[in-house]
Amino acid sequence: MSTRRKLFVSVLGAAAVALGGGIRTALADGGPNPNPGYEIEAKLNYCADSDDPCTTPSTFSNLRFAEVDVYSFKAGDDDAKPQAVAITCTGAHRIDPTDHMLHVTVMHVFAGPVSQGFDGGWISGEASVDNAGANSRHAVASVDLRAHDPMTGDTAEVNGWQATNNQTNTRVAGGFAIEMHGTLYDEQPTNRNAQPVPMGKGELKCTTRGTPLSLGPMGPPPPYFSDELGDNPSEDS
Repeated sequence: MSTRRKLFVSVLGAAAVALGGGIRTALADGGPNPNPGYEIEAKLNYCADSDDPCTTPSTFSNLRFAEVDVYSFKAGDDDAKPQAVAITCTGAHRIDPTDHMLHVTVMHVFAGPVSQGFDGGWISGEASVDNAGANSRHAVASVDLRAHDPMTGDTAEVNGWQATNNQTNTRVAGGFAIEMHGTLYDEQPTNRNAQPVPMGKGELKCTTRGTPLSLGPMGPPPPYFSDELGDNPSEDS
């Protein structure tokens, strides 16, 4: 795995509270006339047990991160087969007593065209969007797919639907359930130079239905939700 796929964090004030956040795969330039298809996105940090805190070193074991990005490059087709995905789940975050660094167990799937910055692999299943203009306040996406990433060795299954306000990039309703199998990686979100370390085989489950954590400009990447047709996929969308 390359370092671009690592989670990253931000330090919050003197307390140095660090939270996980995802970096989606680097999407290549589609050329002078890329075909704008659909882009389904859901990204958030959340507390696995919503009744307990998860934003301090003593409560990091309750912190999770989930990301689902589903792309089609077929212009104007709201129910085209998904052609690329970027999917991430984390387990509990923890402070390691040996190196005193923040660690997290992670699984990633970046399946899709290598020419677009993905890892190849395969995708099966369906996805679609409805009422998905850039200014829609109730765009709807449905996803039922499996995907495999030969570079990470992970396989992901994503099911569910979401409604989004594309003007504010917020979730209106719904969410996706994610189940991942394959290689587990140990990552150090606060150490950008540390490479992900394979930890053997296993599984992770996460969801985009959790209550999003948003800690302002000093915090991790904000929650982001969008179901948009006619958008060119990019790292900044």
